[in-house]
Amino acid sequence: MLVHIIILYHSFIFSQITISEVMFDLDGADSPNEFIEIYNFSETALDLSGFTIADKHSTDELMIETTAILNSGEYALIFEGDYDGFYDQNIPPNLLQLFVDDSSIGNGLGNIQDSVFLINSAGDTLSQFGWDWDITPGHSIEKIVLDFPNTSSNWKESIDSLGTPGYSNSVSGFATDVGIDTVYTVPELISHNVNFILNIILRNSGLLSTSSQVELNAMPLEYFFLNSGDTIIIHESIPGLPSGSHEYFVEVNTEDDLNIENDTLTYQINVSYLQGDLLINEIMYAPYAGDSEWVEIINNTSGKISLSDWMILDNMQWKPPKGISTNFIFPGEFEVIAKDSLPQFLYQEDFPSLNNSGDALYLFDPTGTLIDEVHYDSNWGGNTGISLERISIFMDSDTKSNWGSCIDPSGSTPNEQNSIFINQTFTQGSLNISPNPFSPDGDGFEDELNILYQLPFSTAFLRIIIYDAAGRKTAELSDGFLEVNTGLLTWDGKTRFNTTARVGQYILLLEAFDRNTGKEWKKKERIIVAKN
Repeated sequence: MLVHIIILYHSFIFSQITISEVMFDLDGADSPNEFIEIYNFSETALDLSGFTIADKHSTDELMIETTAILNSGEYALIFEGDYDGFYDQNIPPNLLQLFVDDSSIGNGLGNIQDSVFLINSAGDTLSQFGWDWDITPGHSIEKIVLDFPNTSSNWKESIDSLGTPGYSNSVSGFATDVGIDTVYTVPELISHNVNFILNIILRNSGLLSTSSQVELNAMPLEYFFLNSGDTIIIHESIPGLPSGSHEYFVEVNTEDDLNIENDTLTYQINVSYLQGDLLINEIMYAPYAGDSEWVEIINNTSGKISLSDWMILDNMQWKPPKGISTNFIFPGEFEVIAKDSLPQFLYQEDFPSLNNSGDALYLFDPTGTLIDEVHYDSNWGGNTGISLERISIFMDSDTKSNWGSCIDPSGSTPNEQNSIFINQTFTQGSLNISPNPFSPDGDGFEDELNILYQLPFSTAFLRIIIYDAAGRKTAELSDGFLEVNTGLLTWDGKTRFNTTARVGQYILLLEAFDRNTGKEWKKKERIIVAKN
């Protein structure tokens, strides 16, 4: 955490001993276990005889139990006079221990604000340190670089609970600390197969200047030098990516950097999809009471797509998604997103309520790009327990002529091909019959007439009637049934009276009426019933 130093305008001589750790706020009662740690970073031993320790309010003499000599590179601990041995199991053996001459250091170290001063026998202040912030109870405050001044950047709350009395400070690794500050892209929204720049901001939060190297997906980028407190931006040009999520692993390597928490970052880039990659394919807006509303989507690409963070909304106010459950949808396959959490469907937490009279539906990818939209009305189709189905993936989503009521007996086709689905549309109809002639005599050879039709409408009401040479109705194969635009019917030669048609010439009349516009398309073909 950021250390706030109280600046004390007090002259003191250059010293090679420093206050290195202070425990002023234990978890519970502070007394009698507050402590101050000091460290000798000189090359010679120091005699601490006659030293005193003070806070802002009072001064205490240091009582020596065995020796007053603090060797080079060693720590000593200053305890309260009534210290109860609380740290004895956690401090090094033979550590120099000093005690103040009463039951508290100064008048008791303040938990929010105070200062401490280490004073030699001549009355010179050798080290001083002040704080004015709250810390986690039970943690000490520690100096990062012991032979650096007591500036705000050189102190942090201890990582270890109860601090590190007599040992190297837990925050000492922050002396060298180059880490990843921010990663972002330009532009912010990455489009399909469009080049972009990945920007990596690195910051030297340590006290020492240093050289580092950054890697992207384990590939070295460049070396750089950073002074303490400086930042640098690494610009890396990335070639265009396909739609979807892509992860980049960023790592900065710095010698002697022991703070590894900010050295690595996995950055996810979401590349927007193209309009129509996923399509709204079926809508259950008026389910039976107790059933869930849902929307089915279809993958209109040649690759699998992760549905994580896609959203279906009934308005254009996209927001960072809570959205669709994580799942993959494969080419040509379907997934159903429901208002309620159901085993057979995917669930979106904020799935919109669908109006029976009509509503708007918008399908967004994880970047907030609009991929498909439908503004349906009740006169498009659908009803209680009957879904509204898309007719063709080749036609515009947001048009009435591309939608209709499900004609499956169950009323809907979730996770299955729509009952009125067609693979393609035709501007001109066609009618093909074979074999012609055919012989419905039951010998197993050319006993049935195959009638293949392609209508110039997406769905239509279809009539197919067969007349004899005198113009009399012989058979009726379809009497105004609603059909999709491609189909196959057969005639087994039976008349409407369930007799076998006589040998001779017949006329097949096909009449189709566009479901949406009422337009008519007719076709006639001559049929020959032969005898083998």
